[in-house]
Amino acid sequence: YNGWEANFQGQFPVGIDHNRSNELVGYPNPTSGLIHLPSQKNLKWDVFDLKGRRIASGSSDNIDLRLLNIEPQILLLRMTSNDKTVNQRLVFSPN
Repeated sequence: YNGWEANFQGQFPVGIDHNRSNELVGYPNPTSGLIHLPSQKNLKWDVFDLKGRRIASGSSDNIDLRLLNIEPQILLLRMTSNDKTVNQRLVFSPN
């Protein structure tokens, strides 16, 4: 006994294979230009470069996002659906 103890109750996902079905996640990542967006009601999305410039934006009418004429870089994908907003870092590396 080293002076501390921890008790956990409930379910705690471990690793990267836990259930992500109700999360806002764009894939694949890294991407060469085509990003599949989750089919969520009222989904709005924006793509920013690391300088904060908006590169693209759209709404739930677009389930796939295609990035064209952009240099390889790290991008930020912001997705909002109802009251939930998720920011996802995307690695963009065109072929």
